[in-house]
Amino acid sequence: MSQQDECVVLAHGLWRSNLAMLPLEWSLTDAGYGVVNVDYDSTSKSLSRLAEEDLRPAIARCESMVDGPVHLVTHSMGGIIARTYLQGRTLPRGGRLVMLSPPNQGSVLVSRFEDWPLARHILGPAGLELSQASDSPLRNLEPLTVDVGVIAGTSNSPWTAWVPHTDLPQPHDGTVSVESTFLPEMRDFRAVDANHVSIRHSEEVFQLIRKFLETASFSGEGAVPPHDEQL
Repeated sequence: MSQQDECVVLAHGLWRSNLAMLPLEWSLTDAGYGVVNVDYDSTSKSLSRLAEEDLRPAIARCESMVDGPVHLVTHSMGGIIARTYLQGRTLPRGGRLVMLSPPNQGSVLVSRFEDWPLARHILGPAGLELSQASDSPLRNLEPLTVDVGVIAGTSNSPWTAWVPHTDLPQPHDGTVSVESTFLPEMRDFRAVDANHVSIRHSEEVFQLIRKFLETASFSGEGAVPPHDEQL
């Protein structure tokens, strides 16, 4: 099966638009994939509403474009929306999921600021659901049954230089710690020298994404390296 028979849905993160995923869209299009680059208002709805009202139609559109697998590639909060959508579901025709800098174990920064008076207006319902609190919706998500690859960044991000990072475990990308990106069910993992912003512009990352979509591993050999060997 060629890439022309496959489609990829892209889901951006908090405070962004689909413009943030354009470099990745161009990379995947050049590689022959069909692409649906989702644009959604990240601060207007809960994770479950974003999953049903924005991500689900995008996946259906991608499915209608090709006869082969429909994959998902996400950045930051987009990965949690994908996990929310995939509760009790799989991706069409054996599609795979690649997550860039996902706060799978919750966000230290959201937990720090969630009690601020303006937090609900700034973060929105979905952003607040990224908290590490014991009652966070993240705690109730079931393991995924699709092939999942996670890519984390290890360089501080200039756009969050004003934020004290004393609570972020090292290494981190300026926003999400590498530790927070882990999922027990992930098939493969890579840590790259990128920050929370540059990880979605990196040619190295683009190559890793394409390799995982093709083979369900970043090495292309099906190997899953231990987490500590990637740090």
